[in-house]
Amino acid sequence: MRSLEIIGEATKKIPTDFKKIWLNIPWKNMAGMRDRLIYDYIGVNYAIVWDVIINKIPDLHKQISAVLNKE
Repeated sequence: MRSLEIIGEATKKIPTDFKKIWLNIPWKNMAGMRDRLIYDYIGVNYAIVWDVIINKIPDLHKQISAVLNKE
């Protein structure tokens, strides 16, 4: 879970102009996940965390790799 927190924190430091170029990347969702994990606003649902790790992170990795290869 700490890795998800770090991803979300790093997302918040990416300039808005850059995020506007890459609208297909779920910047807001990544930052929101970090906030929920850190502050436990509504309780952490570990099934959702597991789903993100298994189903979302691999796609996100591909998307970020594509961005890095174009920049």
